[in-house]
Amino acid sequence: MTRTMSLAVVLALSLGGAAADSPPSSRVEIEQFVRTYVEANNATDPDAVMDLMSRRPDVSSVTMGAVARGPDAIRRETGTLAGIQGSHRMGLNSDLHGALTLVIEKSSGKWKVLHEHVSLQFPLTDVQGESRD
Repeated sequence: MTRTMSLAVVLALSLGGAAADSPPSSRVEIEQFVRTYVEANNATDPDAVMDLMSRRPDVSSVTMGAVARGPDAIRRETGTLAGIQGSHRMGLNSDLHGALTLVIEKSSGKWKVLHEHVSLQFPLTDVQGESRD
């Protein structure tokens, strides 16, 4: 069974200004980048994800508390997650809720992720095992 994660997306831009101050054309580019990021993470191809990541040595990724620093560590983690991609997908409507934070920068004309943080909120259960939201 595939579970879809509903994500709230927060962006911090490395542009010297806030996302709200971005020109409309940049906003469209950023929205497309986020869609591409979600699609890449829903696929089972780690190379597609890594194409969106910065190659800077200080690039970082935090997924459910697991911290990966540097492109090589992120690539290893992305390869591990690709094996379980069929069980979880990012989307707008779902049975799981979570948050996605991306810090991105435009480098050589392309948007790249400097830092990503993904976390899920699992349903709470009471003492008798019944779900309470």
